[in-house]
Amino acid sequence: SALSVYDKFMGEGSFGKVAKCQNKSTCEIVAVKILKDEVKDDLILLFSPPAVYVE
Repeated sequence: SALSVYDKFMGEGSFGKVAKCQNKSTCEIVAVKILKDEVKDDLILLFSPPAVYVE
């Protein structure tokens, strides 16, 4: 994986949690939002391309 996850969560909200991580290749400290399953499902539906039906 390109990120190292710290054992510390920075916060939590209705959409998920935010973890403090480090990019292994650049050593940059970043915040990563970890979405709850139901939020991920909604985003997949929202951003998925429309289905194409072939008869």
